[in-house]
Parts: sequence; structure tokens; C-alpha cells
Amino acid sequence: MAPSLSSTRAPPRARVPLQVRAAAAVAAKSSRTAAVPLPSQRVLDSCRTVAEHADQVRVGDAAAIDHAAHTILDGLVAGRYSTASWRAHPLHPQVADRHAAEFIFLLDLMNFSFWSDSDTLFTVTYRGIAYTGYWSLVAAINRARDEGIAITSAYRMATMLRETLQHVFRSDSETPISLFEERFEAIRQAGQVLLRRFGGSIVNLIKEARGSCQALIELVLQHFPTFDDRSTYKGKTVYLYKRVQILVADLWACFEGRGLGAFHDIDLVTMFADYRVPQGLVHLGLLDYSPALLAELHVGDLIPPGSATEVEIRTTSIWAVELVARRIKELLRKRTDLMETPMVNAILIDFYVWDYAKAHQDELAKIPIHRTRTIFY
Repeated sequence: MAPSLSSTRAPPRARVPLQVRAAAAVAAKSSRTAAVPLPSQRVLDSCRTVAEHADQVRVGDAAAIDHAAHTILDGLVAGRYSTASWRAHPLHPQVADRHAAEFIFLLDLMNFSFWSDSDTLFTVTYRGIAYTGYWSLVAAINRARDEGIAITSAYRMATMLRETLQHVFRSDSETPISLFEERFEAIRQAGQVLLRRFGGSIVNLIKEARGSCQALIELVLQHFPTFDDRSTYKGKTVYLYKRVQILVADLWACFEGRGLGAFHDIDLVTMFADYRVPQGLVHLGLLDYSPALLAELHVGDLIPPGSATEVEIRTTSIWAVELVARRIKELLRKRTDLMETPMVNAILIDFYVWDYAKAHQDELAKIPIHRTRTIFY
């Protein structure tokens, strides 16, 4: 005779409060991922390893780091570099709202490869002013919105026609925007992911990170592979994450650390390794290129993405800025004359060096940039 159902049923389980179950789930997830470094720490750890064993690039000595730290600290104390600096440029969104977050997402989705093979740069004229480089992209987005093209909306991104994007990125010079097809593919895919996974809203993506820029970086890397900037050096993976880190930095700066830009762990973000900041770092004595590398750069040949040369330039830049940030923090601890201690992190130092390099282009002309055609910067 088969046993009755009642005789085999397990005793009723005690009802566990929802809060307890949620806490247990978080703890279990934390235990599973505890061994995985946060994304910005992955960048720092892997870049330090390369920087300490690089063949063609060296980080400046202690004296150079100290001198740069004092120079940059003076700028921070004077208030020339803070989160407020970001919105000081009239092309950047002037109101920190949902539309600004959408603008920033599209901006950093497209934030790469502005140098030209010729002497003539891709140029966008907006409200009577001709812009090149990074600012040509910002101007193009503003111009499109003025023309009634809702280019920052997820739906418009997902359904973007090639002809429409060609119109958005039309050049006012003979040089077209570089890597157009890659930009077209990235914008379509990103719009589709926003619609499918985040209800068509970048705000939902940001809120899912719950105030952690590291969680936001992981979400972006997981769902938007165009941001997954990594290389291999002597058989080991090197994480660089330029555009995804500048995405969270731009949100933080635009919102001045509040609202959608409130990240409790923003100081973990590293500098953003591109082709302009290394040039400024060499000028400041924070990087030292070997004679052979300098000769190669002066020739102007393309340096392949992922090559040892490119990886060394980018990783040493990240590590040099980290050392400067640490030195500035040491100096601040000794200062007793400040009414208010300025915020110091790799983001603001990156902003400083980038602005410095742009403002002193003629002076820095003798230091060639490395020419690498890539979607990552």
C-alpha cells in the first residue's frame, strides 16, 4: 500500500521575513563575488603591473611627481578644477536633469577617435563657432537637437537610419568623422539595449547601480560591450575602461555629486587613458618615452590597438596620475592654511592635464601623440 500523502509531506517551513531573505541573498552574492576586484581596481592593478615592467615608457621619478602634485594642487585650491568646471563650458548640458544624463550617455558612447590622418580635422560649426576634436562631437549633438532630431532618446538611437546619422555628423571641413560605421553600430545597439533591458531610460540604468559608480561600470560593461576596453600585455589581461569610467565621471561632474551623479565610491575611478593626456604627462615630466619610441612617434605611423607600445603608453599614464593623486593627498594633510579642503581624485587631475594639453598645443607640438585608430578612445 502506498504511503499517504500526509505521511510523506515535509513539515511546514518557518516563514522567513522578506527583509531577512533579501539580506541573505545580498550576503550570498557578496560571498560569491568577494574575490573579484571592483572594475576600477582591476584597471589600477593591471596598469601598475605593466607600468613597473614597461620597456619603452617610464613613470617620472619622485621629484617629477612632487612638482606636478604641487602645480595641480595650486589649481585645485584656486578652484579652477572642481565638479563645477564641467558645466562651465557652454556646449555641455547646463541643467542637471534626465536630459543631461541622456546627453552624457550618447556623448561617451561616441567619445573616441578625433584625430585626423590629414592636417584638416573633422569640424562642426555650431552657432557661428567651429569646433574640432572632442568638442566637435559635443557640438554635433547640440546641433542635431536644435534641428529637432531627438538623437539622445533610446528609441531614436535604436531606430537610427544611416542617412540620419550621416546628417548629424556632417563635417564643415573636407574631413569626415572617423569610424562612422562603428559609431552607427554602437548607437543602434545601445538604443536597443536601453529599450529591451532598461525601459528605454538611462535613468533606470543609473538607478539600478544604487549610488555606486563601480556597480554602474559593471552594468555598462555587461550590457554595452562597446565600452569593454581591455588589452593583453605579455600574456596577461590589462583593463583600461576609458569610456565607461569617463561616463560615470561626466555624470558625477554634471550633477556635482548629487542626484543621478551621486556616487559614494567615485574616488576609485582612475584617469582616462587616451592620446591627449599622455602628451601632457610627458610635458609635465610624469612620463618618459624611450628615444626609440619618440622616434617612432615622430614618424607618425599608426600604432596598432593592443600593441605593446600602445598598452605601455596608456597604462603608465594611469599609474602616473594615481601616484600624483596620492602625493596631492599627502600634501593636503600637511596644509593648515586652507579654509576648505578641495576634492582630489584622478578624475579632476585628468581634467586638469587634458585642459592643460589643449591650452598649450603649440608648446606641446614637439611631443607627438600616439596615433591609434580605435573605438576605445
